[in-house]
Amino acid sequence: MFERSLQLLNDVLSSTPFGNRYWLRAGLLLGWAREGRILSHDRADADFGFLAQDRDNLLQAIPRLIEAGFAPSTVLRNNAGRATEYVLRRGTANFEFFEMEEVGNELEYFLYCAHGEHKQDPIQIRCRVPRHNLEEIEFVGRRWYKPDRHERQLEVMYGEWRKPDPYHQYINTGAAVERTPWSPRVGWDL
Repeated sequence: MFERSLQLLNDVLSSTPFGNRYWLRAGLLLGWAREGRILSHDRADADFGFLAQDRDNLLQAIPRLIEAGFAPSTVLRNNAGRATEYVLRRGTANFEFFEMEEVGNELEYFLYCAHGEHKQDPIQIRCRVPRHNLEEIEFVGRRWYKPDRHERQLEVMYGEWRKPDPYHQYINTGAAVERTPWSPRVGWDL
């Protein structure tokens, strides 16, 4: 089901102006680079990146995704009130689009944690990875985009990414440059 949902998402977005403006990141990119497939333990969410300048293209594509069976779930906002992550659901999986701002030679994005040990004290994590160009690849039977220097991206985020780390948690990313308390701002109000 998850792989079919990924293919459907790709099919829908490839027919929109957003189709060549987003890329695989995090677990999907790691699965492609390390194993040539979706990671067996990471079939509940798909992470994508896009530049802030392409936000309108994403927003214009969302009605097409809804028609295809993707449900708007959450928009997460940073402490400054800016929407930084857009989450849609299909079945039991999340499809997360992280908005990235160009900051010098890096791309800045935000992660959030309001569960587990951070349930009472949610945190916002400002992250940065090296800027990159996009490169086309084949993955799960479709053409996708990825960072052209994906090894460097994965190294920044995961450290030694070539070896599985069963203890890795996304909030421990090496891309973190600042951790601050977070006043959760979620919903689907765009």
